[in-house]
Amino acid sequence: MLNKPETYWNNVLFADQSKFYIFGSDGRIMVWRRKNEELNPKNLVGTVKYGGGGVLVWGCMSVSGLDNDPKHTALNIRLWCLYNCPQNLKTPPQSPDLNPIEHISRELELICNYSVLLLNNDIKFGSKIFKWEDYETRLDPHNIHPADNISITYDKHKPSGEEIEIYTDGSKINDQVGAAIVVFYYNAEIFNRTIRLSDFATVYQAEVTGIQMALEFISTIGPWNKINLYTDSLSVLEALNTFKTSKQEILAIKNDILEMSKEKSITLHWIPAHTGLQGNETADSYAKKATTKPYIEKIPKKSFKQLKNAISNVQIQIWQERWASSTTKNGRHTEKLIPAVSIHTKKFSHFTVQFLSGHGRFPAYFVRFGRSLNIKCPCDAVGDTLHYVVNCPFTEKYAKKLIYDKDNLSTILNREENLGLLHSIYQEVNNLVPQV
Repeated sequence: MLNKPETYWNNVLFADQSKFYIFGSDGRIMVWRRKNEELNPKNLVGTVKYGGGGVLVWGCMSVSGLDNDPKHTALNIRLWCLYNCPQNLKTPPQSPDLNPIEHISRELELICNYSVLLLNNDIKFGSKIFKWEDYETRLDPHNIHPADNISITYDKHKPSGEEIEIYTDGSKINDQVGAAIVVFYYNAEIFNRTIRLSDFATVYQAEVTGIQMALEFISTIGPWNKINLYTDSLSVLEALNTFKTSKQEILAIKNDILEMSKEKSITLHWIPAHTGLQGNETADSYAKKATTKPYIEKIPKKSFKQLKNAISNVQIQIWQERWASSTTKNGRHTEKLIPAVSIHTKKFSHFTVQFLSGHGRFPAYFVRFGRSLNIKCPCDAVGDTLHYVVNCPFTEKYAKKLIYDKDNLSTILNREENLGLLHSIYQEVNNLVPQV
């Protein structure tokens, strides 16, 4: 779906319906299913679209607007709608039932889960190729026998200074990642090791590497009565403590600890970071030094989250290129005000949206859509969107307070106080210009 040409979407209609009960509720019916099986027929429950006490709302949206289509603007059509159609339901644009972004995000998740991480297939998105071997292979917990699901427990006891105590840590400084372990025997340092990871590695991966290095050290010594392993990474300890896991490295650590525990007593402990504990502070120091090593010693697999983010970034890049280079007239006014696209939404008042979209109670707008022949503002200048910000005497008391770069209109949105002034300007315009 994501590789369809732009023209394909001109004929696509996003539609959905929801039933809202006025009195009571039909309740929620729960089913047991595996992840990504929600559309399996056996997991679907039919909804009843009739009966009293409820209303069924249907909505749709498309890429191409039809507001100016003669079939919709004809006088007899508008009169029929006026007398026969109920009042429009004021639904916010973020409504899940009307938001196609949901489907795009879902498509991305399916690509990540199945094509790359489970089917081990390379995918091409835009001009970028994502190779499956660069990413963590996810395990399906349902393919693991319940008897093989093990939990490695931990406690929060402080170091006692007795026997062997191993401290691990991971660090990321200036976008460089390192991991380290330090081993004490009755409070005397006897061993340390550091590793620098790839710059794209996460701190979590560095912490996991620290645990792996600790187990490698433990494997080099013979049977031992008591070995305490300390880390300040609660996320790694919780991953080990959980019975089911989809990460191969976590499963491997569990199995290693289980095997080593036949000859050695290994106990995992969580300790808070930067609280003055000698072992933790020493491991932290070594991990920071590891980030400055001139060469990389470990290239971990990229995470599922990194794959999703990478695909999302490519999607945004394609969107940005289309937004900036479009040769159509649609959205060009808005592009001057918001040149950079973003998936993060920002709430504007409906008066400010008139400024951003160019669609509002402006004489030039009414002329453009054939609702009026008079393009002039009451001040006798052309009444377009920007006129009321730049040089209209009726809105000057607000416009002169706006602070922005006159050569770069998009900077008008950089200051929060400008949004309030824009609201006041176009509220004034709505009082000034009669509706047609």
